[in-house]
Amino acid sequence: MNNLFNKFSKWMCGITSDKYAHFLCSMLIAFIASALLFALVSLLYLPISKNGSAVLGFGVAYIIGVVKEKIDENKGGAFDSSDLVVDILGAITGALMFII
Repeated sequence: MNNLFNKFSKWMCGITSDKYAHFLCSMLIAFIASALLFALVSLLYLPISKNGSAVLGFGVAYIIGVVKEKIDENKGGAFDSSDLVVDILGAITGALMFII
């Protein structure tokens, strides 16, 4: 058990802080976008489920993540696909948090 904990902690320490920021920002964007879309569409008396607004919230966070990486690429950096993977994981988490 101790060996498993050591492997896990070594893996966690190897993740750069940039990835944590990507995850948290995408999670918050997806959650807030889902909530706002659900509230706005409900105010217009249009039918929308929590699942539908969560999918749209995920899409908003995903698009923002892609645009952010394209901006980095245009500024001379590289398009970091690992950042995008972490963005997707954060967006999925935020969308699921809204559904729950």
